[in-house]
Amino acid sequence: MKFYIPQLIKLSLLFLLLQSCATVNAKYSVEKVNKHIIPVNNAIEMYNEHDSKRIQLFEDKLKQVYQNPNFEDTKFVWMPLDELKAYVSYIEAIKKTNPEDEVSGIRLYFSAYPNRDRLNDRTIKYPGQQTIFMVPTVKSNNRNERYNVMNHLPFVIKPESSSNPIKGTFVILEKLMLSYYKGQ
Repeated sequence: MKFYIPQLIKLSLLFLLLQSCATVNAKYSVEKVNKHIIPVNNAIEMYNEHDSKRIQLFEDKLKQVYQNPNFEDTKFVWMPLDELKAYVSYIEAIKKTNPEDEVSGIRLYFSAYPNRDRLNDRTIKYPGQQTIFMVPTVKSNNRNERYNVMNHLPFVIKPESSSNPIKGTFVILEKLMLSYYKGQ
């Protein structure tokens, strides 16, 4: 998996949603999605800004850190449409199964592959490369008027029983929150 630019991810995800709206019975109208689509010229400018400022700035340091003179930083992440749809369906199932909690969306976290998989003690396919992972969010009772994204907290489910792993208590992932917002 290759990636970095958050705006291009947003563009890609919204483009996929727009295509779904046009070809499948989607819940979202084209008008609702269109207001979030970044014009192509802006997306290219944003990609170039990232490449010329961030990638160029860190590339030499990353070569040192990963002890690889040929190291190239991640430029994008690709995800199969079926996997994306399956994850959205999974989140919708969690929401339907736990109606007392307000499942509000998905956070995309920037991350990097470690050099080794510590759980399985094996080599990682893309050591040092950036990637993303997704975590469902629940609406917070606290209100941050300035940054609405902070009103949606990442969680995992502590299942009530092994027979239904998506029904249970939502546990906020404090370690994935900015230190300022922990405990909210």
